[in-house]
Amino acid sequence: MRKKKKNLWLCLLCCFSLSTQAVVSQTTTVIPAAVSQRAAEEAMAVRLTYDMQREAIPTLEYFTLQKEMLKAKVDSMFRDNLAERMKWKVSIDRTYRDSINTVIIPSLINNVSGKNVSSALYWKEALLLDTAQYSTLMEKALELARHLHANPHTDVWDEDIKAITSILDEKQQRRYFHFKNAINVSNDMRKAWRRLADAGLTEQLDSVTAMSQAFDYYHELYRIKDICRNHGRQQRKYIAELDRHKPQMLKMLDALDKQARMDEDEKKTPTVGKEFVW
Repeated sequence: MRKKKKNLWLCLLCCFSLSTQAVVSQTTTVIPAAVSQRAAEEAMAVRLTYDMQREAIPTLEYFTLQKEMLKAKVDSMFRDNLAERMKWKVSIDRTYRDSINTVIIPSLINNVSGKNVSSALYWKEALLLDTAQYSTLMEKALELARHLHANPHTDVWDEDIKAITSILDEKQQRRYFHFKNAINVSNDMRKAWRRLADAGLTEQLDSVTAMSQAFDYYHELYRIKDICRNHGRQQRKYIAELDRHKPQMLKMLDALDKQARMDEDEKKTPTVGKEFVW
């Protein structure tokens, strides 16, 4: 039975290959209007559902057309057998899911695969990924996408972050984490400087040096939080080591926080007035 199904699958692929060759050689009239329409509709549905880079759209349209043409072959071969027809169509959808995901995954917001591999693939030019790195990251991204498709609640973070730290070189990793955490770091630095300014402490600092040191500290802090997100003990250990070299600007901020806590504790602790002192 398996051999029969395998032969049938090969037959389908052969028929499809011949159809594709005809399409490539001259063409659009070879594609049935209904098939073309279904492919266009599916491609548009994907575009409306996911954020996509414009240059990826022709590839998406090519994959959806391939898929719908193969389904049309199944319709003709199993016209009177609904169960068999749908079984093959489900198989075709599964086969082309990876292909379509290759154009969906490189994104900052689609969340089809791991967040980190998706972002790295999106930033391929800025990170200077070579062909081998891009291909390896995409293979990992497709693997994670399959896990998430099977169970959207799967936590793939550790595998996701491991791909970044093992596939990218040290310079690329540094650039990646800088891109990823740039907004958070900028917000933290802005808030820290504003608090020190409100307390009249910024005059004690060289602004260029202070901000440069804070920039490095915050980026390393967020990198540690990313890599050790699911490993609290390791995260606390590395942050404690980082804090041994905390820049002066942030030590001053800690002092402000400590003073604020002391003031709050004083408000909560009742004091005895002089009239009650015996």
